[in-house]
Amino acid sequence: MEWIAKYLGSSVSTSDTPENNIQNRENWDSWFNGPNVTLDFMPERDLPEEQTRDDH
Repeated sequence: MEWIAKYLGSSVSTSDTPENNIQNRENWDSWFNGPNVTLDFMPERDLPEEQTRDDH
């Protein structure tokens, strides 16, 4: 978790205290509180062709 704090350049705490656990959970939950992805977000995707296996 130290690399996250360094990467974000924020005051992300790496200590495992109950207060920090609550704060981290609230931060994580906030990712899902915003608007949802629309149905047309990814209507088609490029997939590799189906592979066949030789069972010899």
